[in-house]
Amino acid sequence: PLVFPASRSAALAIMSRAETGSLLALAYSNMRGYGDVHPTIAELRVGYLPIFLPHPVTGEAAEAGEVLMTECEIIAAYEGGNVNEIPTFTLGCGACFGHNEVKAISMAILDRSLQKGAKDGPQNPSEDQEFVLLSIDGVDSMGFASHYKMPHYVTFMSDMDRLRTTQAKK
Repeated sequence: PLVFPASRSAALAIMSRAETGSLLALAYSNMRGYGDVHPTIAELRVGYLPIFLPHPVTGEAAEAGEVLMTECEIIAAYEGGNVNEIPTFTLGCGACFGHNEVKAISMAILDRSLQKGAKDGPQNPSEDQEFVLLSIDGVDSMGFASHYKMPHYVTFMSDMDRLRTTQAKK
């Protein structure tokens, strides 16, 4: 299970399985003013990587195939302008299966944003680890939204009782 605060590697793993649209929406909100990551792309690569598995008899690594991957590394705003720190650029990275440049770029922006939020405390939603990592899981999000199709009679009746009682007091 995902435990907060999550490590950077855990956050990247969650983002690699996330829906592209949800990653893009949160990254776009960051770029449009609800955050401060306006990146420069340092590397954007698409290519095949070999998959190595241990041989069942010898245990030695054997190539079992290859997989198409997209990887992005961004350079973001610099940090460390105070007396005790030397100013430096910051980096974000993203990698995902297939040819999906938008997802890799969005991941890299959110990676940088989450690093900033972990260091300085979240100032906006895209810097909040729990908000980002719990919102981008498409299966979980869809399931939660779809559960409203189920009967909620008890909850609704309780709300109706409270409303009627409040109206009667007025």
